[in-house]
Amino acid sequence: MSKHIKLLINKNFINFIIIASIFIIAIIWSIFCEIPLTYSNEFKKKVCIFFDDGWKNQFDVALPVLKDFGFKATFSIITDYIGIDRGTFWSRMNDDELRVLKNLGMEIASHSKTHPHMNNLTREQLIDEIINSKYVLTEMGFNVKIFVYPYGEYNSTIIDYVKIGGYICARTISYEPYHVENLDAVYRIGSYSITNQSFEEFTRILSESNYNTIVVLTYHFISDIGPPETSTPVQNFYKQMRYLKDNNFEIILLSDVISSKSAHILTQSAPTLLDAEGRPAVSVIRNTVFYIQVTLRSYVEVDISPYVIAQIKDEMGRIVAIGITMADIRAGEMKSVPVAFLGIPAGKYIITLYVWSCLTTPTALAPIMTFIITIS
Repeated sequence: MSKHIKLLINKNFINFIIIASIFIIAIIWSIFCEIPLTYSNEFKKKVCIFFDDGWKNQFDVALPVLKDFGFKATFSIITDYIGIDRGTFWSRMNDDELRVLKNLGMEIASHSKTHPHMNNLTREQLIDEIINSKYVLTEMGFNVKIFVYPYGEYNSTIIDYVKIGGYICARTISYEPYHVENLDAVYRIGSYSITNQSFEEFTRILSESNYNTIVVLTYHFISDIGPPETSTPVQNFYKQMRYLKDNNFEIILLSDVISSKSAHILTQSAPTLLDAEGRPAVSVIRNTVFYIQVTLRSYVEVDISPYVIAQIKDEMGRIVAIGITMADIRAGEMKSVPVAFLGIPAGKYIITLYVWSCLTTPTALAPIMTFIITIS
């Protein structure tokens, strides 16, 4: 075979490959052009729905609508008001109704014990409103991850107690979306209070949701006769939920967004009880300060020092004292947590040690050990 013929064959083969490739690409292109492209869930517009104050009206009116559309929501409960004023317009949900919400996949959040203005509360009052309200709901069987600030009010001290209480995030009212990339925002997540706004305003609020922001909607009464400053007309509410469904918004629980972030794991040595002079102690004398000494280590590299918190409960499960310190777990540091047992009766007490840290993302207050001491 001549060189000319071989060269011609080679050229024809190359041309065939080129034409075939173009043909295949054209087929693939035509197929994909006829299929509507969809974004992954990561880019769907996300919305969180809250119902504040625990009104029974929410159970009677809002819940059936949520069930119809397959939506999940968070119900923020004032624990001292559970089940009060039954038979009136101001009736609050009781224990059984809250458990129904849980069984339907709804989430229960703490909205404090008495819904006070919190900015001027004492340390003891903050512990009661923030930490003990969570304890009440936990004892009822709810996994409480979110604190909702009464009146949307908070400051740095209040945020500190929310962190100590083991909440992974907190919500306020600030009429702005939650920017998921803003790691400093998890304890001041904004929300939009929905009452009798126009439908145009409602859709404008939803337009704030995009690939890295989440719109949080807060409702109170779903009623045509409730107080106008906190009530959403029934038909408005249904129309709003229908709009969310028809426009393919992803309705998610706020805690699921936060919980999806990675957390570190801690381990520890056995604790040692020390008296005020730093000597080992078997029991503690009343009206003294003692120390719980413990060594913490991290399984993963951490960037900052966490808080080590000691929570002391009596045999009835009531919190009677709290101690807090910081520990450098990067170096496996031994740390002593001071706890003052002032004015506490003699008896046996349960101590639970927790660790809270804000690394690249916040984590829940994680219990690391529990033990019993005797006060004499």
